Amino acid sequence: MSPVVLFLLQAMFLVVVPFAIRSIPFVRRILPLVVLQILLGIALGPTVLERVSPGMATLAVPPGSLERLSGLSWLAVMVFIFVAALHLDLQEFAHKSRSFFAIGLSSMITPFVAGVGVGFWALGRFPGLMGPKADAITFVVALGVCVSTTALPVLAALLRETGLITQPLGRQAMGYAALNDLLLWMVIIALLTVLGGSHDGIETFIASTLSSVLYIGLMAFGVRPLIGRAFHRARQNGSGPHDRETILACVTLFGSALITEMLGLHYLIGAFIAGVVMPAEVKASIAARFESMTVVILLPFYFIVTGLKVTIDVGSADAILFFSVVSLVAAGSKIIGTAVPARLSGQTWPDALYLGALMQSKGLMEVVILTVLLDADLISSAVFSALVLMALVTTTLTLPLAHGMSRVAARITSAMPPAASFSSEIRR
Repeated sequence: MSPVVLFLLQAMFLVVVPFAIRSIPFVRRILPLVVLQILLGIALGPTVLERVSPGMATLAVPPGSLERLSGLSWLAVMVFIFVAALHLDLQEFAHKSRSFFAIGLSSMITPFVAGVGVGFWALGRFPGLMGPKADAITFVVALGVCVSTTALPVLAALLRETGLITQPLGRQAMGYAALNDLLLWMVIIALLTVLGGSHDGIETFIASTLSSVLYIGLMAFGVRPLIGRAFHRARQNGSGPHDRETILACVTLFGSALITEMLGLHYLIGAFIAGVVMPAEVKASIAARFESMTVVILLPFYFIVTGLKVTIDVGSADAILFFSVVSLVAAGSKIIGTAVPARLSGQTWPDALYLGALMQSKGLMEVVILTVLLDADLISSAVFSALVLMALVTTTLTLPLAHGMSRVAARITSAMPPAASFSSEIRR
């Protein structure tokens, strides 16, 4: 089989099969597309296909084809993070109330602290969880990041499916998730720079930190106005402005990713920064052009490469225990960290619990972050596999949990005087 034929067969399989499975009504009701795509990638890896039929696994994904798939996977996840950052509106945060920031910060800090606690427990219980370049502090911080993740793009897709994207509750969830993503990447930047400093000396740490701060400042205050003027000229300069906007967006994305990679940071951080600094007036049009192609066509290639790294050993009691504990803590702390301050700010318990359940969705963002941490040697492959499974479980349970907890809370409080309505805005 020629490399071109093999590649085209792989592409057809990865793109078409998840949609075909999701066309089954029962599957469509319980599994988001992103979960199906991740499951397909895992199924083609050592967890399923390699164990069932090693010969078929080699035929489906020959070792020589991984280089081509890896290049596409880098492009896919880089554009995905860029599109995810386009959903952030930093200026909108300035007009939010204090309760918005209180709920948003609590929804991030509470599970982060809980994840750090699980990290210390796991280090004492299970040996070999840390990556080769990690120490105890960087490992528990990395686990705190994984537990506190909320997937903004996946949440947006779920809200679109349920019609909540236009409701006040859905907009609140999107705002909290956006704030979570912003804080999350700030922690990851700090984690990666501290990692460099801890192994190469204080001079490297200071240089990495200063270069990172200078680069972010340059992008925000120097490059962003230039990009705005370039987009303005592209729209006024004859025909085909959409093509010019696309080229400008790609140059910004690839250039930013290249610079952060050369600075010793991860290229995904550069992709995220590029999305944040895009002019507000073109973010929606760029996202519309990039998002569908990325999620539907490119991301399946990322999933197959990621799935080949995942080995889920369900026969290990330690692995099952670690997965169970971290999943319960991730879901529970996210729900509590969101629902309790939301209730204190005036939301009803059904609304507050619904918000909390939505916020515990992990999705692809968790897989992206885990890949960053694995590539940085902060976590082991065993932790990577367990947390990928945790991301699948929490994302699959997002909507059932949201509906179930909201209904139970509504029944419990039905005899009480009505508080805030379902569509009430937080005004404090």
